[in-house]
Amino acid sequence: MKLEDAISRAKDRSNAGRERRKHNFYNSPANSDKLIRLFNTNFRECGYGEPPPVTKKVRGMLNGFVKVCRSSEWKESSIYDTVARVVKHWEYIKKCDHHTLSGKRAALGDRPSLLEFVICRETMLAAVTKATKQRIVEDVKERKVVKVTRGRRFAPTEEEMQEEYNKLMEDY
Repeated sequence: MKLEDAISRAKDRSNAGRERRKHNFYNSPANSDKLIRLFNTNFRECGYGEPPPVTKKVRGMLNGFVKVCRSSEWKESSIYDTVARVVKHWEYIKKCDHHTLSGKRAALGDRPSLLEFVICRETMLAAVTKATKQRIVEDVKERKVVKVTRGRRFAPTEEEMQEEYNKLMEDY
């Protein structure tokens, strides 16, 4: 009995500490590094494989997103929660119609992307809100698993990413 009680108390303390760290994280000031860390964690947990690399430009755009949210008087936890919901509801979000901040139509990829989120944030936030209100539960039975090999990693330059995005937008 004493051993089971000790294990039970240890689990309770561990869970309480985890909840305390999570509470502190969600109520601390948001910045691009924390949003990227949260995005990457949720990306892996949802089974999308290894998250895509993040460029300096995307980091800057995320900082802009945080500033816009703060000027709209969002709570810090809402900023974090939005990024987590984007990954969670991606299967629904990618099926919706999206346009960029400049008004051009956009097609989203199979896996969540912070670049796509910051480029199409208005329509994506609307889709996230709609998915949350309708309590859409993702029912995905098949996902592509992307294997990452050890050693050299290919990371495209910002120019290559922009050219690929422009080409996708023209094809769409």
